Amino acid sequence: MIFTTDFEKPAPEVISQYFGKDDIEKIFNCFKSWLEMQPVRHFEEGHIDVYIFICYLAYLAIALYKQQISANGWKGVREGLDEMGRIRKTTLTVGGEKIEKLTVFTKEQKEILKKLGLEEELFQM
Repeated sequence: MIFTTDFEKPAPEVISQYFGKDDIEKIFNCFKSWLEMQPVRHFEEGHIDVYIFICYLAYLAIALYKQQISANGWKGVREGLDEMGRIRKTTLTVGGEKIEKLTVFTKEQKEILKKLGLEEELFQM
C-alpha cells in the first residue's frame, strides 16, 4: 500500500514516483560505499550540505552515464561501471623514461567508450 497526500495524481504516476525514489536511494547508498563516506552523525549545516552535494553530483554523473550508454536500469549502470572499473593504467620508469600502458580493452569496454565518445582519446594511448 502506498499513501499519498496528492489526491490529484493518478495511481500509476504515484507508483512511478515511489519506485523512482528507490533508485535514488540505491544510488545514494552505492556512492556512499564507493566514495567511502561515513554515515552522517553530525548536524553541522556545512557538513550535511557538502555530503548531500557530493551525493547529488554522484547521482547526476550516474544519470548522465545511464542516458549516454542507454543502460537498462540501475543494474545495467552497475554492470557498466564494474566493467569500466577493470581498466588499469600502468606507468613504468625505465632509464628515466616513463612508459604508460593501459590494459587491453574488452569488447564491452570498447562499446561503452564508444557510446561515451571517448574511444578515440583512449585508443591512441
